[in-house]
Amino acid sequence: ARARMIFPQLSHHAMGRRLDDLSPLLSPTLLSRHETPPLLALGQPARWFEAHPHPLQNRWQQDIGMTLLLQDVTERYQLQQQLKQFAEIDALTGLLNRRMILQHLALWLQATPVRPLSVLLFDIDNFKQLNDSRGHLVGDEMLAALAPALHAHLPQQAWFGRYGGDEFLILLPELNESAALAVANQLNHISQPLLAISLSIGVAQWHLALSQNELLHCADQALYLAKQQGRAQAAAFSWLENQPCTTLVKSSAAEINGRMESELLLNS
Repeated sequence: ARARMIFPQLSHHAMGRRLDDLSPLLSPTLLSRHETPPLLALGQPARWFEAHPHPLQNRWQQDIGMTLLLQDVTERYQLQQQLKQFAEIDALTGLLNRRMILQHLALWLQATPVRPLSVLLFDIDNFKQLNDSRGHLVGDEMLAALAPALHAHLPQQAWFGRYGGDEFLILLPELNESAALAVANQLNHISQPLLAISLSIGVAQWHLALSQNELLHCADQALYLAKQQGRAQAAAFSWLENQPCTTLVKSSAAEINGRMESELLLNS
């Protein structure tokens, strides 16, 4: 009865027939390609099975066919998917969590260092006032509504993640700064009438001289510039300084170190 649920067409007439007559997924060629048991979704409603193929030989040790053991691992598979969801997805927004969006960024920079990539770092304008005046539940509802509304208007290859609080990070592979700015302006154009909010968005384009942290610092500086210029807009890091982002990062670090040294001298 269980086999009939998985293969409704199964009958005594199937004896001796090829496995892939029952399902294309059971093709001996496909099954033999895997070093570990492949996972197959079979039946209606679908259940997940590990497939364990074994050669069938005659008494002269010649291959004459294949037997297949299907092990139902549906409960284990579903649990693994739930754990993966908890580890990779932000529960409130359904977006990638901080760890995963940064992992995607790191992998892209390692794998495709010569292809363009821009990032958008943004937050919701006056979000703290919204939380304070209407409560954190309303704020959470706003974050949950914002994610799908914006996600639907991103390029197909984009990665979208919650960076922390009301701050979000979007990775735009294959887009230079001007193209990324166009995407950023579109997001603001969508969010204002749809959700009655505005966004301050920082845009930065990666280049070979930048580390991952420096790229994010560039985007953060551009986000601060957007706020300085009145919020509800996007700003590019290239507008901020006529110098590479690495110079600004090093200058900021030197300034901080200088302040710390001064304080030590004053306290000594």
